[in-house]
Amino acid sequence: MQYTLSECFLVGIIFSISVTVNIAFDRYTCQKTASMVVVYAIVLQWPQDDLLYLGAPTTTTTTSVSMLGYSGPGVFHWTPGTGGKGVYIQFPRISIRDLPSTWAWVLKLEHIA
Repeated sequence: MQYTLSECFLVGIIFSISVTVNIAFDRYTCQKTASMVVVYAIVLQWPQDDLLYLGAPTTTTTTSVSMLGYSGPGVFHWTPGTGGKGVYIQFPRISIRDLPSTWAWVLKLEHIA
């Protein structure tokens, strides 16, 4: 089942959207199944120093982050935000020829609280 951002708000999955300076988001969407919540974040500008902060998602011990269309080397490491709110995502060094797009990138965050 696919939820819109307003539906995510209603079920308490996403409370706010805050991002670091110079990062633009088109939207968040989420998907909830019986076993997990998945949040998709559309990144419109590559994060400075390859570090992205998302203020809305709350991670769990099983949270994983990936980029849709990217299967190259390196992993997306993450750490919880201050007070357990939000998440910092460290992008691996990715060659421009390995990127799925040069205009926008979709991060998939699985097992979000």
